[in-house]
Amino acid sequence: MNSGRPKITIAIPTRERAKYLRYSLQTALQVEDDDLEIVVSDNASSDETEKVVGEFNDRRLKYVNTGRRVSMRQNFEFALSTSTGDYVMFIGDDDGVIPQQFRALRQILTHERPDGLSWPLINYGWRSPDNNARGGFRLINNNLFGTITKFDNVGNTRKLLAGPSGELPPLPRIYHGCASRAFLDRARTPDGEYFGGAIPDVYFSFQATMEGGTFLYVQHPFSVNGSSAATTGGAHKGRVGSDTGDSAGRAFTSEIAQDHKQDVVDHAFSLPLVLFSTLETVRRQKGIDVPNPDYLAWYRYILSSTSRENTALRNQVNKVLSHYSEKTNSQKEWAVAKMTASRLRWRLNRLVMRLNGIGPKLKSVRLDATVGGENTILSAVNLIDAVLDDDFHQILQGFQTKDSAWKNVVRRARPFPRQL
Repeated sequence: MNSGRPKITIAIPTRERAKYLRYSLQTALQVEDDDLEIVVSDNASSDETEKVVGEFNDRRLKYVNTGRRVSMRQNFEFALSTSTGDYVMFIGDDDGVIPQQFRALRQILTHERPDGLSWPLINYGWRSPDNNARGGFRLINNNLFGTITKFDNVGNTRKLLAGPSGELPPLPRIYHGCASRAFLDRARTPDGEYFGGAIPDVYFSFQATMEGGTFLYVQHPFSVNGSSAATTGGAHKGRVGSDTGDSAGRAFTSEIAQDHKQDVVDHAFSLPLVLFSTLETVRRQKGIDVPNPDYLAWYRYILSSTSRENTALRNQVNKVLSHYSEKTNSQKEWAVAKMTASRLRWRLNRLVMRLNGIGPKLKSVRLDATVGGENTILSAVNLIDAVLDDDFHQILQGFQTKDSAWKNVVRRARPFPRQL
């Protein structure tokens, strides 16, 4: 790694989403930093993706193409293998980087040199006929101008194995987070690849936690999570059995099936099953050093999270888990889980989490992202920068306090339209 300023790569894997990529890419290009590389990894798109990238003349920008349609994991792998940064962060093609906040991100990486750094997300919903999002975002006091803390990898590994009672604990991230090249090289799979699981961002979070290292969390956002009609996560939202089906989901799982790397458990269009499958994949790769998870807790969590109304999905999840319980000699746990899994308990947990989230939102501002008639991820990040300004960098320098910075946020937000 460079002994001075580390080079930072922003990697943007994309596929058939030129209309979103155009704005996402501009958020990264607005970052004023010479030691920056922006890699757009095009998964053999047939739309105007390459043309959109070619419209921007910036030496920091690199366009690469997989040459054929590959899985999401392989596109992440390709993007990372063609990058050259000392630190690498991934964002989606409908997400954005907050340009002015990047200065503070660089300062932390330069001074701390961690194995990885992650941060809280600001969420933005793209407006479109297929998406009911409101085109706004919320700035929460508790998620701004905060401290830098170190992840407890041992404690978090224990929590992962114990099974989630609600949300997972905060973990290292490479998607809306970053990792050092040194750690990524050290943690490669036995065949030399970076990502050993079908869902690369989840794989990294679990693998980094179990591998261990100096992973930091800073309570201040550097990127915005965009939600659009084309968001990849929608491919795992339990569309099994619908009358029309989900073409994006089918294509997604078809590409996973063609990948030479396979998770140990089928995902079955279930997000909870994705988490469990990734956990087991990472654990198997690490061998006997990691004990078995609490199968009963995980089976209960997956079943409780699966809608009883979606019979096709539930049948598929049952089939997958029944087969896996036989492979792992956890049939007893599976039998108990089927009798005791409670959808009501899951709903109560979700309700508790939502209630816990109300308090922080009381000290927040929610703004409409429309600027000059445009409402995109680009207008959102520019508005966020206008409200946050350079205050966090000033705090890191010791020139300002969190309380004074929040007062500045409230003052700067006044001229802009609010959302409830």
